[in-house]
Amino acid sequence: SILKDPGMPARITVQEWVVRMPEFGVEYIHAREIGQDVIAEDTMRIIDELPDMEPVLDRDGNVVKMQLHSAYVQWARNRVDQRMRLLKAWNPRKYGDRQVVAGDPDAPLKVEVTAVNLIALAGALEGIKQIEAEDTDGS
Repeated sequence: SILKDPGMPARITVQEWVVRMPEFGVEYIHAREIGQDVIAEDTMRIIDELPDMEPVLDRDGNVVKMQLHSAYVQWARNRVDQRMRLLKAWNPRKYGDRQVVAGDPDAPLKVEVTAVNLIALAGALEGIKQIEAEDTDGS
């Protein structure tokens, strides 16, 4: 974080600026989004990075083949997974698993009403009225 550099303000100071100065807050949010994109790009670099290969030697010390060290694979996976977990927490709309929620402006809830649905609903309401009428008459 740039806030760790000498001469930079404390994190709490920056957070106060975000609250007190709306224009600064907008710029701060934009800078955070750019930083998140950089982290996302970094995950691709980690995935695409060619790992060091280890020689497999025979009894005489001759190289038989080159192989990938399994610990490296796990280490790279952990690095990518942690970055993705942070991105999902920081910006779930962009980096999270897509979940459609009713009332979401990007995916509003659609209700399709057909004649068949209306007839079924009317029948159900009529049935409820009859049951309620029987309950009030019989009590």
